[in-house]
Amino acid sequence: ARAASPSRPPPPPRDVAVMSGGGGKLRVLALHSWRTSASIFAKQLAVAGWTNDDGTGLGDLCEFVCVDAPHPASGEIPRDVARAFEGPYYEWWDASRDDRDGSLRYVGDDASVAFVERVAREDGPFDGVVGFSQGATFAGLLAAIGAVDGRGPFAAVSAEAPPVFAILLSGMLARTSEAAATYAEAKDSPRHASIPTMHVIGAADRVMPPALSERLASEFADPVIVTHERGHVVPRLERDALATARNFLAARAAAAREARDGSPRSSL
Repeated sequence: ARAASPSRPPPPPRDVAVMSGGGGKLRVLALHSWRTSASIFAKQLAVAGWTNDDGTGLGDLCEFVCVDAPHPASGEIPRDVARAFEGPYYEWWDASRDDRDGSLRYVGDDASVAFVERVAREDGPFDGVVGFSQGATFAGLLAAIGAVDGRGPFAAVSAEAPPVFAILLSGMLARTSEAAATYAEAKDSPRHASIPTMHVIGAADRVMPPALSERLASEFADPVIVTHERGHVVPRLERDALATARNFLAARAAAAREARDGSPRSSL
């Protein structure tokens, strides 16, 4: 099996609404990890309590809209994923080395960018984007693309709209030369500097060592860092971590409300 061809038009999105919308909740596009799926990410968020709407999670503040990546998994499924969750499984890209010069390539990344652009255009706008693992790396790259090229879910909807935020769980900087050039250009963009981000980092994460996630966080002007003691998982938010996440989203909701109807942020 191989990743779907980047030249192929992306298929229609397969959305999974983790919780019901309405009530002025923030809408958050959710990007799953490598070789998993929208339904798996929805379950991970629910099991970790992120969708709880009783104040013990984030469900009273936002709704998560999960989508499958456009590429079926092009190789073996991680054993922990296959044991815990049924397929089908998807990926945003497949990393490979160029036989000619040894450079790293992300097979399918261009098609995934086009796919998420289409999701944002047809099902958006979204107030924020959350990603886990490969989904977090992709979300961070989309933030840079939005700042540089003005496209995708991080593109400015209007001059009055607040910037789209990002919540990145166990992410890293994309490692291709093309991505590095995009990050470098984004550093000079006021739009990129204005993106609010929250980075969730596991102290015991061996799949995505904390230093890699901290490097991603450093690309943003004022990152909020939430740490937990577990490994490469969607963690349950408790105590200070929960308060930090809720305050982060409350500030985003206040900004959205102010942009929408001109009410002061202190009224939330």
